[in-house]
Amino acid sequence: GIAKQFPIIRFDAAMTLAKKHVQRLWYPEPGSGGDIASRSEYGMTRKDFNEAFPKEFWRTVVDRVQQEAPDTLLLAEAFWMMEGYFVRSLGMHRVYNSAFMNMLKNEENEKYRESVRNVLEFEPQILKRYVNFMSNPDEETAIAQFGSDDKYFGCCILMATMPGTPMFGHGQVEGFGEKYGMEYRRAYHDETPNAYLVERHQREIAPLLHKRRVFSEVEHFRLYDLIEDGGGVNENVFAYSNRAGYESCIVVYHNHFSETRGRIHTSVPFLDADGALTHSALARSLEIDVSPETYLVFRDHISHDEYIVASTELAEQGLPVSLSAFKYHVFLGFREAINTPEKPYAELAAELAGRGVPNMDIALDEYLHRHVIGALREAIQPAVLRALQCHTHPEEAHTGLVTRITALAAVIAEAESLPELPETTIEGIAQQFAAAIALPLYPDGNIPVGRPAAAAISNTVMPLADWHNTYQLDGWRILLVLPFMMALRSIYAQCDDPTIQHHFIRERFLGNVLHHVLEAIGVSADTAHHDIQLIQILTLIDKDLDVARTTSAAVYFEYLFSDVDVQRFTCVNRHEDKVYFNKERFETLVNWLALLAIADNMGNGPDTKRARDRNIKELCALAARCGTVAAEAGYQVGDFVRSI
Repeated sequence: GIAKQFPIIRFDAAMTLAKKHVQRLWYPEPGSGGDIASRSEYGMTRKDFNEAFPKEFWRTVVDRVQQEAPDTLLLAEAFWMMEGYFVRSLGMHRVYNSAFMNMLKNEENEKYRESVRNVLEFEPQILKRYVNFMSNPDEETAIAQFGSDDKYFGCCILMATMPGTPMFGHGQVEGFGEKYGMEYRRAYHDETPNAYLVERHQREIAPLLHKRRVFSEVEHFRLYDLIEDGGGVNENVFAYSNRAGYESCIVVYHNHFSETRGRIHTSVPFLDADGALTHSALARSLEIDVSPETYLVFRDHISHDEYIVASTELAEQGLPVSLSAFKYHVFLGFREAINTPEKPYAELAAELAGRGVPNMDIALDEYLHRHVIGALREAIQPAVLRALQCHTHPEEAHTGLVTRITALAAVIAEAESLPELPETTIEGIAQQFAAAIALPLYPDGNIPVGRPAAAAISNTVMPLADWHNTYQLDGWRILLVLPFMMALRSIYAQCDDPTIQHHFIRERFLGNVLHHVLEAIGVSADTAHHDIQLIQILTLIDKDLDVARTTSAAVYFEYLFSDVDVQRFTCVNRHEDKVYFNKERFETLVNWLALLAIADNMGNGPDTKRARDRNIKELCALAARCGTVAAEAGYQVGDFVRSI
């Protein structure tokens, strides 16, 4: 009757087997005395009792439910290491796997691996029937048993990626330490969630639970021994692979306070579909192509790094693994990469020598253009930027920039088989930025502008350029890097494909190289990201602010806001059919555009001082007007463009 009303039935304390205890209490074997003295006269021999009570009670229950309510799931609480008996002999659909909790907690790793091996040799499908857990109402909390660091999360990784059902206890994700009971109406301790634990759960564990289809089946589940470099099996390492459809995974976890290094290659024995015990090599388990030119690229879910290995190496030697105490990897996203002259994955794999990279495609791109990247890193290293910063006159800065840009351009032109950058282009870039570098030295430097123009610069542009501390390199970082980025743009503008320059600057140079330089200066990760966005715009924007000054400001800013990079930097967003931008970001962008236009007028502008002063004052006035109009427009893109 119950099975017809509920889809799931849980049997509490099922390990107290009915058949065993009925005989012990009510029909004791003759001579045993029995636990109830008055029942001794009802004693029965084991043979007679088995004839009267031939099947274990739970076996009868499972068989009847299967016959009368086949869609009912039967879940048994069977501790005391009786899980295997309940699923093998009694046919219970699911059973709580206390061995998982106890053996991993006590680091009885060899015993637990042996228990999994036994199941794989007897009937692999049984693994799906285990409910793996790290805490329950009868035990101490997970945080009390496993702590809150790598060991805890390593066991969570196993729970989330092994066949069977993962079960998290009440308050486990939050890190609650109170041992709860099912009879509790409320918590007795006033605990707050452990933010670190919750965040790490969200980052490492939750995404894996969303991919349970890759881990939950046993048809392709393979358990491996880690053969250490010195020989011998490390029983403290859990290593297994699985796959579903076109998705594969490899999971490794080291449940011991030590370090290990070795390879996983051949699986432990398992019962195949034909009922024979067999082994499987890792490459075969993943069903990868092992031709000589095929390489395997995959991603570590934990570090988010990507790795590459030759499929022939994987087939012949297995996967190299290095693990510190309680560390783990979950490798996903396997894909094949074919080695060709255009895409030399073999050379890249040799260069990386097992190291991971954030993105393998970018790593290949960087490898192909390593000479260019090396030249750029050399050109904008902090020592070079500091030397430029120390120039006290535009003439000194100009000479230093011409030398550095010429050297950079020559290396890139040769490496990329492009024409050398004309001297006039180098001169123009150097003059513009030599003038800009001199601006912070005002009024002590020899700035070739009149007093009204200098006052306009000081009042409008300089405060927002954040140069109040002249001697701090990080305050100059954007200005000192820009001439080299402008040179790169000019070099790649000579390519037949107009998208090349954007690709090179946006995807390659503005990523890893600039991050490296900014971090070396001491810039935080968030500030570096902000700086790179701004440098990207200032480098790649096709029209400077002089266009807005001399033609139509409305047309110029409509063009500006159509640029995807500008939209991202100024935080363009839509709300109730209106498009808004961020005040501070917009003012920063406008003043940088004004600054570069001012510097260009000073370095490459009109010959007469009067004309330069007029242009500079107009640029400063335009920059100031942008802030006023933006405020009046409520920082709405459409209203601002119409009003400017």
